[in-house]
Amino acid sequence: VLAREWMKGTPNSLKRAMEMIREDPDIQVRKLGCRTIGARANEDPAFALLATYTEAPSKEPELYVDCLKGLVNSWAGSIAPTPASKRGYELTLAHLRKKPRTAQAPPRQLMTDLELITRPGLLRGADFVDRDELRALVVDLMSDRESSWLGRSRLIELYVQLGATREDLLKLREGPYKGIKQDEKVHDIAFIRLLDQKIEAMR
Repeated sequence: VLAREWMKGTPNSLKRAMEMIREDPDIQVRKLGCRTIGARANEDPAFALLATYTEAPSKEPELYVDCLKGLVNSWAGSIAPTPASKRGYELTLAHLRKKPRTAQAPPRQLMTDLELITRPGLLRGADFVDRDELRALVVDLMSDRESSWLGRSRLIELYVQLGATREDLLKLREGPYKGIKQDEKVHDIAFIRLLDQKIEAMR
């Protein structure tokens, strides 16, 4: 509650929310604080905290994913501030672009959170969101066979919602995934099956 935007202006509310994230003995309380403080990201101390806790390697690994969620909540979602945080958006994309990628970085949760951009009413005051930029990033993420296959799989539908055609999906299929055999990386095979199902559904 302390981290919500409607608490802005309440004396010491942000300070107490940040102290809760840093010091509370209950890790679940700290995680909740990380997820919700994005609502205050237009205030410099809150943004600085999110930037610190989402650095890699993480300052506190157990809070990393939840603070990344807080970063997304700074520009998209039901608790995003008004106006949405452009620097929160830019930092989110910077984390997604960072290479080399692995099955853990970026976390699949961050990849799937991009779905928020297609949901009505969850981008209030986020006119800076560039759908072409996001579409290119989605292609880059799905093309990276080292990134989380679960995250990649969730991006297939987002890619279509961002305007990808069947031909675009075929291009992806015939690019980094061309010639992969059944005895190769099992997670790539799982991703290809989902991609093929979407291609077939779009006939």
